[in-house]
Amino acid sequence: MRLLFWLLVCPIFAWAGDLDRNWRTISSTHFAVHFDISHHRTAEKVVTHAEDAYSIFRKKYGFVASEKTHIVLRDESDASNGFASAIPRNAITLWLSAPRPQSTLGDYDDWLRALVIHEYLHIVQLDTIDGVALIYNKIFGKTWSPNQAQSNWLLEGLATYEESKQTTGGRAKGALFDAYLRTQIQDGSEHSVDRVSNSPIAWPGGNASYLYGSKLLDYWLNKRGKAAAKKLIKLYGGKMIPYGINAVAIKSFGRALPEMHREWIDYEKSRYSLAAGRVARDGKRAELQLTFGGFGASDPRYRKDGTLYWINKTRRSKRHWAIRKHPMTTVHQEGPSARRVGAFDIFRDGTILAEQTHFTRPIYNFQELVVFKAGSSNGKRLTFGERALDPVISPDEQFVAYVRNLGPSNELVVMHLPSKKKNVLWKGKLGDNAFHPSWSFDGSTVVFSGMVGGQRDIFAVKVRSGHVERLSEDRAHDWNPRYSPDGKTLYFISDRSGIANVYALSLTSRILHQVTNVMGHVIKMDVSPSGKHLVYAGVVADGSDIFELPLDSERFTIAAPYVDDKPLAKRVTLIERRESEKYRPIKTLAPQNYQLQGGVGASPWIEIVTSASDVIGRHQLTLGGSYYFDTEILNLVGSYSYNRLSFPLRLSGFRRESERGGFRVGDDFLSIPETHFGADFSSTFRLYVSPWHNLNISASLGADRIQLQSGLPQPGDPTKPSPRYPDTNYGRLRSGVTLNYSQSEGAPDIIGRLNQTTASLGFTVSKSGARARDIDATVSYQLTQSFHGKNWGRSTLYVRARGGRHFSNLGSPRESVFGGVPQQDLVTALTDSLLVSTTGYLRGYARGAVRGDLFQLINGEFRFSLFDVERGLSTTPAYLRRVHAALLIDSAMASSERTKAFGVSLGASLRMDYQLGYFRQGTIDVGYSRGLQGVDAQHEWWLLITSGI
Repeated sequence: MRLLFWLLVCPIFAWAGDLDRNWRTISSTHFAVHFDISHHRTAEKVVTHAEDAYSIFRKKYGFVASEKTHIVLRDESDASNGFASAIPRNAITLWLSAPRPQSTLGDYDDWLRALVIHEYLHIVQLDTIDGVALIYNKIFGKTWSPNQAQSNWLLEGLATYEESKQTTGGRAKGALFDAYLRTQIQDGSEHSVDRVSNSPIAWPGGNASYLYGSKLLDYWLNKRGKAAAKKLIKLYGGKMIPYGINAVAIKSFGRALPEMHREWIDYEKSRYSLAAGRVARDGKRAELQLTFGGFGASDPRYRKDGTLYWINKTRRSKRHWAIRKHPMTTVHQEGPSARRVGAFDIFRDGTILAEQTHFTRPIYNFQELVVFKAGSSNGKRLTFGERALDPVISPDEQFVAYVRNLGPSNELVVMHLPSKKKNVLWKGKLGDNAFHPSWSFDGSTVVFSGMVGGQRDIFAVKVRSGHVERLSEDRAHDWNPRYSPDGKTLYFISDRSGIANVYALSLTSRILHQVTNVMGHVIKMDVSPSGKHLVYAGVVADGSDIFELPLDSERFTIAAPYVDDKPLAKRVTLIERRESEKYRPIKTLAPQNYQLQGGVGASPWIEIVTSASDVIGRHQLTLGGSYYFDTEILNLVGSYSYNRLSFPLRLSGFRRESERGGFRVGDDFLSIPETHFGADFSSTFRLYVSPWHNLNISASLGADRIQLQSGLPQPGDPTKPSPRYPDTNYGRLRSGVTLNYSQSEGAPDIIGRLNQTTASLGFTVSKSGARARDIDATVSYQLTQSFHGKNWGRSTLYVRARGGRHFSNLGSPRESVFGGVPQQDLVTALTDSLLVSTTGYLRGYARGAVRGDLFQLINGEFRFSLFDVERGLSTTPAYLRRVHAALLIDSAMASSERTKAFGVSLGASLRMDYQLGYFRQGTIDVGYSRGLQGVDAQHEWWLLITSGI
């Protein structure tokens, strides 16, 4: 019954829709690409890259897909990403926006090709199914992919390795990934094999599996050959019992994974020591480190008067602007909050012009330009629907240049601020893009980093004439250009030496000098208005920090000649035109698999569940049923969601047989066999969405029919009074409305949330047909608030309150009941991830101690860290992340016409965050609470598996 329960209480994940989108489909031999008609040419490019990837991996891995792979192109965000799944069908989703040069994804020659190769390699991995799993899937549909049970650093590591092997770019070759690993190894803080087998909290967090996996596999596949990866995929794809990765690694590579990790790390230490020697010989520049928090200091920017701004976020703080007044000092102050803010520039009066994520319709989250008055965290939007990135203000403050995102391409735009008139200054071909524009100090020229023809170089464009000049041309990646105040020198970042540094190009002699000489990686930089200082965000072992150095041309060195050791880029010829057809959901809507389970207990039972969805998620259908053989009880449940609108519509229904007990016939307590039919119609409307606020309203309408299965039981002794039977054979109408608000901000090291507010106000009412005036209603609210003081370290204070009132004209409205923590099957909780919440209970009291139709519960927790563990048993799929604790206070009150009860308790809880099976996370919660008043107060101990905080 567990699956049926979750089908009833959990909403189906759905893509919000847009009626204006015209979905089309292009089909090829092995793929079907689904897209909005505005991306037709992009879809043609994607299907060409996909067929090429199929040919490559069939030859390399002997892979033959079990079915056609569906690729869905989405452009609802300015983020760059994708994901793939082989269950229940082979499907890939690609977000089209090209990544920025400074991101981990920024090293590519063709973004769509790299993305297709990475995601299709996942299909190769996950669709390689053999042995018992293959037989099982033949019967029940594709529900079991043994390769899915691998550690993420092997799954993502191999895909990242291939994205780099099959292109001239990719993360495994990129300078930024190399810097992440180099700085950690030189600092002695590289991750052990147990950490990267799971999801470490420590930097680089989620990127650790991509980084360590791709680098390790690159080393070992160069040593053992491509057949090792083929064997790894094939052997694991046939495993009946999951995990046991070392046995598979030994057969594939000749070594267990821990040995492979140690040898590879030793190799990298040797390689990086040579790099450190080269940097030392060239001489490190005199620089001042301004931040020491690591993690997220970024986007340094000088104001016209020389004041320095940057975006600062440590592992224990919120994201905010930092402001420093005087050059070459470490003294700075915390500025206003900078939620969802990216690149920015500053007017002379301290007003900030920044890109910030905003929502449209409200299903699209795009970057827009926002003006923040000096000292304010609340901005006023300057653009609407522009998808505007990287804004820079002209010297006379009359214009702003920015990048307009078009999906896989983007263009350079100049806006006249007083009139809001816009002009496209530069636009390339499909796949070409511009980033990081910057004005010359006389305002006549905009210089930018352009990805053109698979190369990222520096370009300058005249504002009046539109004349474009290419200022650099090689296969190194060049970005973030800045003019010197006299206009004679152009500074920019380049990875031409393998380490990203700042270079200075003389615009008269065309001689290139190297300015910085770092062991990490320069991410972004700026030149002061005086031309005397340079500031940059650079990679350190635990993230990124801000550095400043004087611009002394005497310290510059002639840049070494660029050595092009990249392989030749593969040029895939696009077919002139591929015909598309209207997207037809029915083609992919049929159920793909079935889940069957059963058991024996009081009555043997069997349960079957199936679900269906078309590939873009416009329609979703779930059906399930269970049957109890001894009692001949049949339960059915089903739901359907329509997601083409910006608000999803959901219809669900059920048929349930049950024995309703709790009434007395003579001296016996009997039950009534009933059949319960019901249906519900519901939807959620987003009323307001901003970078930090989310307000929506949920509404539902339902109907029930409760029907007696057989005659009512009669007392055995006819001389005794007739019993009073509960109502049955009646219908009921139900409706409900809930208003929800939320805002939240977190940090990795904080126990809980930095600040969080959630609130809901709901009203439900049901009208029974048993009697004309049978009405039952409930008004309820829930509020949570998290607090983090500036000097609290990693601690937070969490408060949760909920309450309400039940109304009924039946004389006995239903009651809310408080007391004790929930009962839980610990084994099932671990194996099936059926976890409970950490809060929401009156601990330290017997069950049902406080009950009534007017109710109120308040939970308070002061949460604090004890220590991070971040350890597991090598590659064993069990990992302990951290240990923390909480001081607890609970208070509950409930009353009715005849009774009134109140309870308050104090307690403490020890919590251990874990990860099992490489992916399932939870918290072991061991606690004690003592009720302080009332006859039902007690000492209470508990051991729960919770969903964490």
